[in-house]
Amino acid sequence: MKFRLLTNDGDTLTGMRLAGIEGELALSAQEGIPALERALSDKETGIIIINQSLASLMEKTLLEVKKTSAALIVEIPDKNSDGADTDSITKYVADAIGIKI
Repeated sequence: MKFRLLTNDGDTLTGMRLAGIEGELALSAQEGIPALERALSDKETGIIIINQSLASLMEKTLLEVKKTSAALIVEIPDKNSDGADTDSITKYVADAIGIKI
């Protein structure tokens, strides 16, 4: 099973890559939706991590995908989210997917 990250934040992408999680940078919904489709097309992808800023741009698409996809989609806070800090991001990832980073 693979983990994939979709984010509009380069720092989050770099950090997750250091943790061994592949990902894509998408700065808008027009870039995020095709990135999500690419992640879903890989049948080995089991968990898709998406930061809240990007998720809010793709809200309708994510709701539909969550209903039909076998992959688990997890939203995590980022530096642009209200009150987010690195400890809360680590806690969200650990709680959602059981991995401590």
